[in-house]
Amino acid sequence: MKTNNTTAQSDDVCDGPSITIASSADAQQIASCEKYNGNVIIDPSASGTLALNGVQQITGDLTCVNATQLTAITSDQLNSIGGEFHLEDLTILSTLQFSSLTAVNQINWITLPALQGLNFDQGISRSNNVYISNTQLNSISGIELTAVGSIDINNNFYLTTVNVNDLANVTNALRFSANGRDLEISFPNLVGAANLTFINVSTVAMPSLSSVAGSMGFYSDQFESFAAPNLTMTGGSLAFVDCPNLANLSFPSLTSIGGGFLIANNTALSSISGFPQLTTVVGAIDFTGTFDR
Repeated sequence: MKTNNTTAQSDDVCDGPSITIASSADAQQIASCEKYNGNVIIDPSASGTLALNGVQQITGDLTCVNATQLTAITSDQLNSIGGEFHLEDLTILSTLQFSSLTAVNQINWITLPALQGLNFDQGISRSNNVYISNTQLNSISGIELTAVGSIDINNNFYLTTVNVNDLANVTNALRFSANGRDLEISFPNLVGAANLTFINVSTVAMPSLSSVAGSMGFYSDQFESFAAPNLTMTGGSLAFVDCPNLANLSFPSLTSIGGGFLIANNTALSSISGFPQLTTVVGAIDFTGTFDR
């Protein structure tokens, strides 16, 4: 099945508004287009491997939903997706191989239970929003962002490593929740963020973080210590809640918290002494536990 409303504007540019493809043969309709101005929809009837070769830019969305017999999506030259890269309910999809892809406006991947890794040779360095939920990914290697609006990664139970070396700024929110119990997260060059939330992770390292415009929260995490040596302020609250192994906090440069300061039910934490420069807490201070000092 295929629906093609594409018209050639020139040898290199083709206008949509959309094309629906079910096979690699269908995808040949836009293989000669350097830029496809429209949406590309992979039909639910697609099966096996679908190769989206030739085309270099898609200005709209690339969407595939409920193609339960599709095992692989590949592309040799596609370097940018101007809209949403939406994959959902692809129960046996095990391969995503995009040799040239570097820019995606929005990543939205939901319920890809057979997807264990990403084959993005160039690495996706630009994206406004990333949402990844319910996959079998053990890392997100291949997503090599330098800046992003938001990242929400949740319910990926095999995910053990997240290391985005070049990410420097998160303008909206960074959230990890209910992934692998041993998840180790490292953002070595992250300097600024709006909101940060970490739930059920084993390690979080953000040594360069200097400012958080919104709130920063850690909930039910497994790490024994957390340090933010360069963090000077938060615009919102700071919270550590239900982290049973947490024994040490170190915020040597933190001077102000723009919201509440919550430390509660961290059974191994006997001292709150890692905030030597803190002078201002705008909201409520709520410490719950047994502390020596």
